[in-house]
Amino acid sequence: MGLRRGCWLALLAVALVAASPREAAPQPRAQEARFAAAEAGDTASSSVGAGRAFLFSALVPGAGQRMLGQSRWVPYLALEAWAWVRYFDRARHGRALERRYKDLAWSVARLVSSGPRQDGPFEYYEAMGKKIASGAYDAEPLEPGLQPEQDTATFNGKVWELARSIYLPAGADATDTESLEYFLALNYYAQNATPPPFAWSWRGSPLAQERFRELIHESDESLREATTMLGLILANHMVSAVDAFITARMRAAQGGAPAIQIESGLRPDADMLLFTMSIRIPVPWR
Repeated sequence: MGLRRGCWLALLAVALVAASPREAAPQPRAQEARFAAAEAGDTASSSVGAGRAFLFSALVPGAGQRMLGQSRWVPYLALEAWAWVRYFDRARHGRALERRYKDLAWSVARLVSSGPRQDGPFEYYEAMGKKIASGAYDAEPLEPGLQPEQDTATFNGKVWELARSIYLPAGADATDTESLEYFLALNYYAQNATPPPFAWSWRGSPLAQERFRELIHESDESLREATTMLGLILANHMVSAVDAFITARMRAAQGGAPAIQIESGLRPDADMLLFTMSIRIPVPWR
């Protein structure tokens, strides 16, 4: 766990310990006093409308709970802060690794390419990690027309093999360059094969290719985790908003004292934060 991440978790843990109620069950008198205060209701918090509480919590998680005078606004806000810190950290790390594997490809595998450096899309680098070389785009440059790569161990060779399997039926003469089927296959090859400015070859550098694959995997994992954090942030906004809306509606229906008690908590666990929520519904005993 990184130093900065550990510091953030430590600060959040201190804030939660200071702001959250103790886990131990309250004494009967304290519990009675708390419910009596809830029944009495606070004039300012009870006047908060459900729509307003929903909107404020949707914008800033925990804001609606804070307006309603509830202490569980702390976990929502703490989770929001942690998720954003985690998102920016993972996104930054993923982009840094992306630059590293692109630089490695340019300095080793793409020495065979022509022209100035041009970085391709992710699918291009993904193919570069799977194949030892792109192969020739035009296998016979001195011959008129485009002559596809025949070596299926290369990327372009596999593209030509796929083009033939799609457009040239079984048993067809693949040497008939005048047929419509061959023209369609050649057109597919021309559109999907790797051209000279993007050519690559890892031949003689297997360790560099292995490191290249590791960097791609690490970058992909970091960026995927950053995307997960965005989903967590969105979920935190929605849960906080719905929680505030339900609480405000129940408080209005019960005259300021909601019958259902919602409690939430947040605690650090290794390199993550665990969010818990419990709902207490009083059951009349006869």
